[in-house]
Amino acid sequence: MTTLDRADKFLWILLLLLVPVSASPLLPFGSGTLVRPLSFAPALLILLLAAFRIIVMKQSPRFRDGGGRPLVVFMVYVVIGGLMFLSNAPDQAFKGQTPLDSFIRALATLVVGLVFYAAARLNIRTAQDVRRALKYLFLGLSLSIAFAVLQVIAIVQRGTLLREVQVLTDLFAVHYAGLMNRAQGMSFEPSWLATQIILLMIPPLVARFLSRPAA
Repeated sequence: MTTLDRADKFLWILLLLLVPVSASPLLPFGSGTLVRPLSFAPALLILLLAAFRIIVMKQSPRFRDGGGRPLVVFMVYVVIGGLMFLSNAPDQAFKGQTPLDSFIRALATLVVGLVFYAAARLNIRTAQDVRRALKYLFLGLSLSIAFAVLQVIAIVQRGTLLREVQVLTDLFAVHYAGLMNRAQGMSFEPSWLATQIILLMIPPLVARFLSRPAA
């Protein structure tokens, strides 16, 4: 295994472990942005390494056939459907967002999904790769649950323990207020964590289906 192979493997495992950190202040997206999936950082690094292999080392990714055309059709559908919606929707804000704002956010979500999809196709080729991905994903979720339990204990006991756990929480989660009456694990909102899991796991599962990995 080469140094680049080891780096790819490390970044993929790191990506899976960081899935629960769905609102990290470590990502400088501006004070008004609360959803900041930390796993997006290693995903981008995986693609940068892939680009280095293609451009500098003249290596081509060994993708199996399938997946390209359905993905392009879906992207075209999203863009055309969004543009048609914008052309007919009144320019009125709903819950603080205009139709254009909503369309831009939808495109950003699509780009994030494409990044995870590409990273998954580079790292999931066999059934063993799928099992490894699920293993580290659930390990990361278990760490988030364990941290939430620690937060509950700190909220009950208060004092020094609460202050120390609050410092740890501030390393992972963007939040409006401190730990008062509920735990949050490594995510500010459980719904954000659920979205993060879906956004990460749907592309690998689709990639596995399209790539027809060997058992």
